[in-house]
Amino acid sequence: MNLEDMNKRIPEASQALPSLDELTGMSTSQAHARLQRLEQHAVVEMDGASLLRCLSLHDELAAEEPDEQLARDLAHAWSALYVGDRVAHDLSLLERRAAQCGSAERVIEAATLRALVASTEGELQRATALARRASRMARVEGLMDSEILANLVLARIRRQAGTPHLAARIASALGRACPPAYRGWIAWELALAGEPERAAPLLSEGDAVVQRAGRALLAMLGAARVGERSAFEASAESLSAQLPHCVFLRDEAEQLRAAIDPQVPLESLVGELQEWCAGRRNDPPVALTGWCVESPSGGAPAYVTNRSAGGPRRILGLGLGLLAATPSAAGKSAGTRRDTALAVLLLAGREGLDDEAFFSATYGFALTSSSHRSALHVLTHRLRAQLPEGVRLVRIDDRNRLETSSGVSVPDPRCGRRTTDRVLRALAGRGASAKEVASSLGIGVRTAQKVLQELVDEGSCLTRKEGRRVTYIVEDTTFEEPTQRGPA
Repeated sequence: MNLEDMNKRIPEASQALPSLDELTGMSTSQAHARLQRLEQHAVVEMDGASLLRCLSLHDELAAEEPDEQLARDLAHAWSALYVGDRVAHDLSLLERRAAQCGSAERVIEAATLRALVASTEGELQRATALARRASRMARVEGLMDSEILANLVLARIRRQAGTPHLAARIASALGRACPPAYRGWIAWELALAGEPERAAPLLSEGDAVVQRAGRALLAMLGAARVGERSAFEASAESLSAQLPHCVFLRDEAEQLRAAIDPQVPLESLVGELQEWCAGRRNDPPVALTGWCVESPSGGAPAYVTNRSAGGPRRILGLGLGLLAATPSAAGKSAGTRRDTALAVLLLAGREGLDDEAFFSATYGFALTSSSHRSALHVLTHRLRAQLPEGVRLVRIDDRNRLETSSGVSVPDPRCGRRTTDRVLRALAGRGASAKEVASSLGIGVRTAQKVLQELVDEGSCLTRKEGRRVTYIVEDTTFEEPTQRGPA
């Protein structure tokens, strides 16, 4: 099916839900086909409520044919995932049943669903393998709509696995080629990959659940950026209200909100998000990976602040605008050891840290020699000479502690990404030259060229030469743009 055929098919599925009387007035095959189209449409638009209503009607009809029973069982599995229930069906068995029915479309759907379920359970390696397999099967079969759905799930898993540049690459390409029904989900993945500017055009129209949620998400991010707390809170509440029947989207939106908002107390958070905000881990939870490259304002990806509710905590750089006053040590971070030491001590609060804990948290390895103690002594000496206004470094009972006369926020370089990650982000759309990469990241052209060549050597990106111009593009070993192939 080519894109023109899909554009004709998708709007047909968006008609109002039929009544049971209307369905019983059709032939059995027509009624099941109608419901299956509506269910597929609800899946794409993350409309768990419509999916539940379709399933209620579907269950009223006696599904006698194996392919009809399979379609209903797959829809039940999607619905369980969306509303946050355990998926009771054995998805590998559903995939085998689809193969027995000779339905390549259902085989790919089952594989795609298996990948998405695995990702929600934190099994990202398995989820990646399943999503890549689904994408490749769809490409071989020439099933464009199946391929788009598989690649959407692949983009989501790439982001969760810590490669948001690949997620942005896939989603950006899909956004240029897909029918309107898919745009809300594509925009969501772009926004969570840290690309709200690319997401916005895809949300300019449409009233699907995921489109409304996407607009609320962008409004929340925009309000945080400019420090409009009332608008931020209103958008966050609207966002949560849009997603009662798509729990995994709602959960990651709430994690993103909590990581941005310094007034969310640590004790209200759980799991990896609490560990990250408390500074006990530096790798971000999957919902934050796209926002731990650099903030939209060009500042550090994360800061530590003592202007938060309930004591010092870490926030995403996007949350700086929500602080009551301008942070006294905020701004672009050079990623220095001084920044790290300040962040470590500020997180420690009034308890402070002994030399061993302070050294280990700052340098990333244990204090075991006299040379290490000398390095720590030099660091603390330099730190005292460069402390922000209103901040003192004191040593009491062999513990190092910061004392502040007012609120302070400092960048935390431990949450930053390598230059290679930032370069990959810059290439995530249509690619760029070394000069364009250097300009967008504020680094030297020679540095950009060196990093780009390393990425080419390791296979993470490719070069495309047009005359004297060399363009670098991100390479994904699975994804292939739909527009690069003719109709199936």
